Amino acid sequence: MLRLFLLISFFYFTGIETSAQQDSFYILTPPPPVQPRLNNPLVYGCRSGNDFLYRIPCQGERPIVFTVKGLPKSLRLDKNSGVISGKSPAKGTYQLNVIAKNKHGVNTKSFKIISGEKIALTPIMGWNHWYAYFDKPTDALIRQAADVMLSNGLADAGYNYVCIDDCWTNAYEKNRMPIQDSLRLKRRRDSSGSILPNDYFPDMKAMTDYLHQKGFKAGIYSSPSKRTCAGFEGSFGYEEKDAKQWAQWAFDLIKYDRCSYPDDAPYNTLEQAKYPYEKLGQALKKINRDIYYSLCQYYGSEKDGDVWKWGGSIGGNSWRTGTDINAFLPDVFKVALRNIQFAAYQKPGEWNDPDFLMLGWLGNRRTGGIYRTTMHPNTQYAYVSLWSLMASPLFFSSRIDKIDAFTLNLLTNHEIIAINQDPLGLCGRLVTLNEKQFLLVKELHDGATVVGIFNRNSTDMEIKINLKDIGLKETYDVRDCWRQVLIGHDLSSFQTTVPAIGCAVIKFSKTN
Repeated sequence: MLRLFLLISFFYFTGIETSAQQDSFYILTPPPPVQPRLNNPLVYGCRSGNDFLYRIPCQGERPIVFTVKGLPKSLRLDKNSGVISGKSPAKGTYQLNVIAKNKHGVNTKSFKIISGEKIALTPIMGWNHWYAYFDKPTDALIRQAADVMLSNGLADAGYNYVCIDDCWTNAYEKNRMPIQDSLRLKRRRDSSGSILPNDYFPDMKAMTDYLHQKGFKAGIYSSPSKRTCAGFEGSFGYEEKDAKQWAQWAFDLIKYDRCSYPDDAPYNTLEQAKYPYEKLGQALKKINRDIYYSLCQYYGSEKDGDVWKWGGSIGGNSWRTGTDINAFLPDVFKVALRNIQFAAYQKPGEWNDPDFLMLGWLGNRRTGGIYRTTMHPNTQYAYVSLWSLMASPLFFSSRIDKIDAFTLNLLTNHEIIAINQDPLGLCGRLVTLNEKQFLLVKELHDGATVVGIFNRNSTDMEIKINLKDIGLKETYDVRDCWRQVLIGHDLSSFQTTVPAIGCAVIKFSKTN
């Protein structure tokens, strides 16, 4: 094999020309094309006979006309919106061919529907209100999020869940963070025990209908405790009733957040740790609806039961592997390295979840104001790259109405997203170079390998990789995934300057 050393300028790989520009919000992702570009994953899971809803993500100038060849008879396609709906077909595998056409061209991509027992065969993608609005979500804000995701291209990149977090029910008056708003302090349940939304959510079914009509899936939140994290009504003692209610409202996801559960029940053994999640999991299995079950049981001590070991067995689709990320966390590398320890426990339909992507403008719970994340732009690229290479859920939580070009560039790079959505569902393999440098090596379904090169140093570093050392022994086309450009051929080693607290993401595809 030809031994070739690439010494490529710092600007080429990072888009940063001088040290004075290192704090600027430099954009690497090229703008989407005017011709159609289909961004659907290659595989999609559903449960036979349940409601089916999927909006085909496609970039390009609208109007775009969609055609799907091989669509089961129980499903229908809106050719203008690209929304597929109906009832999931009989158990089996259905190989479809999706075609998108506009005045600039045509794009075709395969799409396999597997109707069986599993959903979320690739990591889910979406938005959650928490770090934007905290304890002040409203029906109007949730609808606005869907509208913005359609208009700014996030939906076309594949983000299709819009989720309410805590504080949609009514709060307890005695609370560690007292709620002053009387519209959030009314009855928590009716006389039959049914949970009641607060007055900011006057009609949950009308809201989910609004989201579904646009092709989005709707998410909701609860806790196995009597109180949620923010002191609102939880599901303790009402698990089956609440599960039925969420289904009647047509929600597609439930985030179940542990919080104060030990205050209400014993919590000293593995079985006690599993119990509240298993109880809701059993309730969800009785419902004829594809509801994604997100476990937020995140403390991770031996007493807490290592949720990644049992989350899938009780019906979970993902589980948190650490505590809450917050905007001041300087080291997403540490979060990722913890998450990678549990790689063996994830597979399609069952995902390790290191928490949200907090990018762009965020809310301030105490002041009600907003501020831009303090994370360095280099690290924001590393943040998204790590989550992609780990096959983590791509859920961002920030002020979607304030989203800017830099943040869109981070969230909508179709090559980075494709790494996350690869049907093998593998978490990248960790290769430690030294205390401050590491690789994530991820094999893809088509035989290609993606290598994330991460630099935790506070200065730019030259990093060289011998490809044989990471198991690459063929001849390759070499591609920079953030910049979406081919940068070399037939390499036996690779060398580049990786920015301080940043990364490069390189794809090695076998040549014919």
